[in-house]
Amino acid sequence: MFALMDDDTLYMKVDDLNRADYEAEGSCPFVVVMRGKETSIGYREIFANFLEDPDRLIEWANKAIDVALRADAAKPVSKKKIKPPVSR
Repeated sequence: MFALMDDDTLYMKVDDLNRADYEAEGSCPFVVVMRGKETSIGYREIFANFLEDPDRLIEWANKAIDVALRADAAKPVSKKKIKPPVSR
């Protein structure tokens, strides 16, 4: 997942490679409450003026997609138990 929408606000996925771009724009993080504590989950706000500039929006969306792909690639491969076939 590279983006999410909450309360009419679009958020895109960030990591150490693109977070500074969002911070320079004054973008706020998407925050959720987990176990009674506010936690940022790696998404930053996209401002309405970005939505009016398709080229800029596509550029930032592509960077967010790259972040999502990097995050997915960094996940360990799960070792699922393979069940033997059922004898009939």
